Amino acid sequence: QIVRFLYCGAFHRRWLILAIAMSLPALGAFNSVLGQTLAARQRQHTVMRVALLTAAFNVVANLALLPTVGIVGAAVAVAASEVLTAVSFSVADRGVAAAAAREFVPGLLQAGVSAGAVLAARAVWSTPLGVNIAVGAAVYVALAVTLPSEGARRITEALRMLKLR
Repeated sequence: QIVRFLYCGAFHRRWLILAIAMSLPALGAFNSVLGQTLAARQRQHTVMRVALLTAAFNVVANLALLPTVGIVGAAVAVAASEVLTAVSFSVADRGVAAAAAREFVPGLLQAGVSAGAVLAARAVWSTPLGVNIAVGAAVYVALAVTLPSEGARRITEALRMLKLR
């Protein structure tokens, strides 16, 4: 229904692929932070093992799912591979994963609330793209200011330091 609502039915049959694909940027960002942190801690061998495990899983999942479910199977395989990567990195270093989650989750929740506000504005007022972007940005900034995370605090400190120089 969301795809039909947003795109007037042009992609109605592909809503499941879109729903699966929407999880990928968040999972990918989280995995990137974990992988880079492990590499910085001289754990490149762990990062390589996780990459090989995930690649092998992705190939097997695609071979199993593509013939039976088609393109939706490919989307599921990619999303499952990202989840496997996150779980593997988390098992490799629980402390790093917990710290990354503490930093990552508030921004993810703020982005989710912003997306909900955009969809609500679109549903109520049929707002155009520019207004949708403005609504999303305003809600995100308002949430970041009223519910600051540790990451937002660090960014603010860095910006203050840059102004002093």
